[in-house]
Amino acid sequence: MKPKIILSLLVLLTIAFTLTPNPCLSAVPSLINYQGVLKDSTGAPVTGDPAMEFSIWDDSIAGNLLWDETYVAVHVEKGLFNVLLGSKDSIPDSVFNAPDRWLQVQVGASVLCPRRQIVSVGYAFTDGDWTIDGENIYRLQGNVGIGTTGPNYKLEVAGTAYVSGIATFGSIPVLPASDPTADNEATRRKFVTDKFNTSTGHDHDGTNSKQLSASGMSAVLGAWVNKSSNYGAQQATTDGFVLLEAEATNPNYVYIKYVGYSDNNANPSTVRARTLLRGVPSMNVESCSFMFPVRKNDYWKIVRTVTEGSESDLSVYWIPLGS
Repeated sequence: MKPKIILSLLVLLTIAFTLTPNPCLSAVPSLINYQGVLKDSTGAPVTGDPAMEFSIWDDSIAGNLLWDETYVAVHVEKGLFNVLLGSKDSIPDSVFNAPDRWLQVQVGASVLCPRRQIVSVGYAFTDGDWTIDGENIYRLQGNVGIGTTGPNYKLEVAGTAYVSGIATFGSIPVLPASDPTADNEATRRKFVTDKFNTSTGHDHDGTNSKQLSASGMSAVLGAWVNKSSNYGAQQATTDGFVLLEAEATNPNYVYIKYVGYSDNNANPSTVRARTLLRGVPSMNVESCSFMFPVRKNDYWKIVRTVTEGSESDLSVYWIPLGS
């Protein structure tokens, strides 16, 4: 009669740190160093090369098979054997995304019972420099890089980032790419005014003029420039108002004209309103705001004329009243 083989588990060792690391957690390899002792029914150590299969389950008796690996021959010398689980079929990180996992060992056609629960060692797959707290995972030190091997910030994305939901931000300065460490108002203002360009408005001097969509609250942002600009004719898709806010510096004249059109021809120059700003030497700044109504299908236009050497900041807002 063939003697019955039983398995006595010595220890489930730590991760084999000398082997290939997991690509997601660079310091944590996806291998488990497993050692055990095989004895027959009389308690005598087994020597031979039996076939062995190792599998991980989510239950101690039944459950779902999460991973398995088969060895045609495992060398056993005086009962002792050693295998690197995951060396033939890698163990996915997802295997350890829940707290309860069991290892089953099969020698030849015999499944050895009971299954052994895997405790802390296997979960080193998802440890490394990260902390798991319920459904949250976080780290307190270092930076995270996507598309870069040398992130300089808490999160640095080299490429295009896409947000499908709502992104909420605190205080985030806009910094120039040429010097991302330069965080001062003058640098940020210049960077924004130099680069501003949108498909629903205009840049600071009108050179990249686009048709403004008047279907919602929209804004055309001006900039601190000492040149005249023409923001082009816009047609209102609803009744609404155009709100203009202007600020001028230097004791020079700054003329800003708000020109509205009342028919479908964008060329007539029916001036509905105009204003004159003059910088006050003692204050060195003057600001004003003005709002005028626009009927549905009306055209409206904004022309800013700036005296040489003067500067003005013009913001334009479209406020719709209905659809």
